[in-house]
Amino acid sequence: MLFSFTSPLFIISLYNFYLPIQLARSHSLILVFANSLIIPIFAKNS
Repeated sequence: MLFSFTSPLFIISLYNFYLPIQLARSHSLILVFANSLIIPIFAKNS
């Protein structure tokens, strides 16, 4: 498992850190990529 070392809490904190930055810079493409990457990982770990 590639993401076995990432706990849901770590993912949430990382997501909450990058989300405001991406929104502030209007990086919608990065935001979409983050959503498509992080949400499935979190769903798999939960």
